[in-house]
Amino acid sequence: MIDLKTTADGSEYGFSKSLQQYKYARQAAWYLDTLMMAGIRAERFIFITIESASPHMVDVWEIDPISIQIGRDEYTKLLEEYVEYKRTGVANVVKTISLPDWTIKEYFEGEAR
Repeated sequence: MIDLKTTADGSEYGFSKSLQQYKYARQAAWYLDTLMMAGIRAERFIFITIESASPHMVDVWEIDPISIQIGRDEYTKLLEEYVEYKRTGVANVVKTISLPDWTIKEYFEGEAR
């Protein structure tokens, strides 16, 4: 599978940030899995990036298997949440939040004294 993307920063660091920001790993896993279900053998996902600013550098990136699996886990979780919402009519919108790690660490260090 090949996907052509324009990007502000096609460097390894810059485009890896885009992978996260725009959920491209999730997209790649979804496309690969969908093609496989359709009987089309697709094992690799390639991005061709073209920087949007001059000199419009071009790179070719293959997304690694770990990132594909993370994307697969993300879309599977979202589908499960959607199925549960359709079943119950209740959206899973309550999230858990904690104090910052440093606060918790200070608390337990104080308890140890």
